[in-house]
Amino acid sequence: MRIIAISMLILSSGNLFADDKKICEEFLKMETELNKSLPRNVDEFTELIQFSVNCETEVLKYTRRVFPLFS
Repeated sequence: MRIIAISMLILSSGNLFADDKKICEEFLKMETELNKSLPRNVDEFTELIQFSVNCETEVLKYTRRVFPLFS
């Protein structure tokens, strides 16, 4: 839930990373901490396997894996 709220803030703020390096540093800390706990199930069909931050390009990237529906 925390990731979604932060992502919504970034998307609604336009050029937030360029305006405030401190916020980018916080995202980089969050990236480090979050990746320590991955992979983790998002729901019964997907799991989050990586979260990455690129301050230069102002991109937050979530990598998720979809479980096979039929095994």
